[in-house]
Amino acid sequence: GLFVHEREGRKMDLLLTTPLTAWGIVRPKLAAGIVAPESLGVLGLGACFALAWGSQVGVARSLMMLVTSAIALGFAYVLAAAASLYARTLLGAFLFAAGTVLFLYYGAPWMGDLLFEADSSLGPVVSPAALLDRLCFPSQRDRPDTAGAFALQTLLYGTTISLLLAGLAARVRRIAAHP
Repeated sequence: GLFVHEREGRKMDLLLTTPLTAWGIVRPKLAAGIVAPESLGVLGLGACFALAWGSQVGVARSLMMLVTSAIALGFAYVLAAAASLYARTLLGAFLFAAGTVLFLYYGAPWMGDLLFEADSSLGPVVSPAALLDRLCFPSQRDRPDTAGAFALQTLLYGTTISLLLAGLAARVRRIAAHP
């Protein structure tokens, strides 16, 4: 709820009266969520897990696992921030962000497997969990399309994160222009 608390407490107007640009408001709000002690603890724990799993699969796959995990967390974080800016309540923002992430990470690959074929390549492109599955487990490691799925997923989620960030700044500018 990076932004929803300001809207619920009617502090958004006060925030928008500062001489900061839209990016000047969005950037520190996003950074504050990342450097919170809870977030740093979770990120540290995730890095430990990545190193532990990565020691089993080699350097290249370890880096792919780390990038995949970072992009998945980044997407979920920026989506939740955008949802908190658009939603009226914290519960609404949470339900939208959690539902979207769960659908993209688990529902879409499952539906792709049902609609196309049992071993479709849609899962690793859309779902970080499916791609991590290919990177981690020995039975999946030698698949020839893993690097392509990694590249497509990185491009897809990287572009989406960039668009969400631009949307956050645009929404703050719109709110400032029409209080």
